[in-house]
This record gives sequence, C-alpha cells and structure tokens, in this order.
Amino acid sequence: MYTVVMKTDPESPFKLAVETALVYPIVDLFDFEKDRQFIEDLLRGGIRIVQLRGKNLAAFEFESAVSKLLAACPKLREQAKIIINDSIDVCCAVGAAGVHLGQSDQNPLTAREILGERAIIGYSTHNLDQVRQAQ
Repeated sequence: MYTVVMKTDPESPFKLAVETALVYPIVDLFDFEKDRQFIEDLLRGGIRIVQLRGKNLAAFEFESAVSKLLAACPKLREQAKIIINDSIDVCCAVGAAGVHLGQSDQNPLTAREILGERAIIGYSTHNLDQVRQAQ
C-alpha cells in the first residue's frame, strides 16, 4: 500500500514533521490504559507524528477516546503531530494536525478545503492509477 501526503504550505511547521519522521506509528484505540501507556512509550522514544484510529468505534466514541487520550497525555499534543484516521470531523473537533483518508472516505480535496493549507492530509492508494489520481 502507498500513502500519498498531499502538498502542504512550504512554510508549514507540519511539513518538517512529515519529512523528518523516521517512524509513523498507527495506534488503533481500543483500551484506554494500554493506549495511553503505548503513546507515552512512543513519546519517550522520540516519536514526532502518530496516527490515531478507531476502526471499531462509532464516530462519537472515537472522538471521545481521542479527547480523553489528549487530556490524559498532554505531551502527545506538545511533542507530536496527531493525524486522525478516516474522519475530518474528528480531526477538526480535537484540533489534530491532519487526517489520513482511505479510498472510501471523504475526498482529500474536501479535507483540504475544510482543514486548510497547513493541515497534513494523507491518502491511501493501492495501485499506480490511484497514486496518479491522488497527485
């Protein structure tokens, strides 16, 4: 699978976070204490960007889980750029740095209009045709 990060404003502080990230962890939220501990371990390890997802959660549950995690772990917002999986609405609600969208999610151009030029927008692609269309 390929992930295309749409171009951001050249002056964006998020651009550096994406370009210098050596590891891009994706954390599927399912157990608050385990998730919090794992995030704290990632931060101690120097992580600069993390994608949060809630594949088995309803939108309101996912937003609540992310909000609770951010409240319990303020260093997450201070030290890392937070990317929200699949939901522009949750991204806006929690003030995340960006969103990662799949082929069946909202259009990345819509995300750009809503989130603005400084947001990080990732888009999953699975073949060369999809990569070309994403550019």
